[in-house]
Amino acid sequence: MPTGTRRPTFVFAPVVEWRANRLQDPVAKLRFLKQASRRRAQVYDAIRLKEPWQLRIVFMAIALLFFPKHTVSDANSVYAEQLAALNLNATEKFAMVWMVDRNKGYEVYSNGLRVETKYEMPAEEKHQGVFRRYEKETLAQQQIAHPVGIIYHTTESHILPFEQAETKRMQLLGENLIYYVRGKRAYHYVIDRFGRVFRVVPENEEAYHAGYSVWANGDSVYVNLNQSFLAVSFEAQTRDADDQPTVSPAQIHSARVLTDMLRSKYRISGLNCVTHAQVSVNPSNMLIGDHTDWAGNFPFVEMGLRDNYEIPTAGLYAFGLEYDQHYMKSTGVRLWKGLVLAEEQLRQDATSHGLPLATYRRYRQNKLREMLEALKAKGAPEETN
Repeated sequence: MPTGTRRPTFVFAPVVEWRANRLQDPVAKLRFLKQASRRRAQVYDAIRLKEPWQLRIVFMAIALLFFPKHTVSDANSVYAEQLAALNLNATEKFAMVWMVDRNKGYEVYSNGLRVETKYEMPAEEKHQGVFRRYEKETLAQQQIAHPVGIIYHTTESHILPFEQAETKRMQLLGENLIYYVRGKRAYHYVIDRFGRVFRVVPENEEAYHAGYSVWANGDSVYVNLNQSFLAVSFEAQTRDADDQPTVSPAQIHSARVLTDMLRSKYRISGLNCVTHAQVSVNPSNMLIGDHTDWAGNFPFVEMGLRDNYEIPTAGLYAFGLEYDQHYMKSTGVRLWKGLVLAEEQLRQDATSHGLPLATYRRYRQNKLREMLEALKAKGAPEETN
């Protein structure tokens, strides 16, 4: 291995452990571990060479770790087992959060959250949100009274070193960022470098943050999520020059208490708390991941949420979308779990409809095109980042 090339042990350890722990038969578990060990060296070589087609092989090798060759007895149970392990249908519990003080310029909540409101845009009737969801099979539209999810973004703006000597400059950059966000109606909330929470767009109005985007939860499908999800953005870049996340502990804490407040207020499912990279799509080429902020390192657990990278990626199974090498290189092994599960669900859905996979994929893609054309006729989607 060339000098300076890091051996990507992070890729295999979580994946192997995740899959091995779901094998109850000790003989099957031993066989799986031996198989994983043999594949590891081959995948390391492919990662080191960094060619697009080899990166695709890397993903397929990882995918085989999730879904070894099925036997007749277990072919229909793999996906069900994974969903059962995630306990997706469990009754959710919400923190009890309420407003305890409101003053000119800020709000204070019972969980310690303080929301700065001095930069909040005045209410405008023309921007009042029309919250929509769709039934997965028929795509029948249903209007709902409130937001149903949260999308986490990064501003991807210029970031100074988080040092005391840079305090004044960070404050100036943060204030300029807020004015930029206001001008674009970019996000409902921005969390600055010091963990301060600013509401910019009222919660009952659209922010132009998601554009072409899809998500699904059970039998409900959401398209162009400006019309159904709130936007929370960290003043940060997804990764810095050393490939490290740039959010501070203060930002994570503030995002957690803000999330608790919004989930309590609107009874938002934890399954609908997702990252921009998980929902963004490009309808011109039918690929997911048109935007890749928070593509693989969002702190779900630190935020008190399940790791939603592990649930099936909605764009793949709900609308038959695909992904390319750019998306693979922008994401990490945590998100790959969701890709594998989504591909498995798409295959099972195709089988249940009695269609070949390719035919069913085109069918779902055409459904999305029809929905987007109908929405476009009512007003083109907008987004800022």
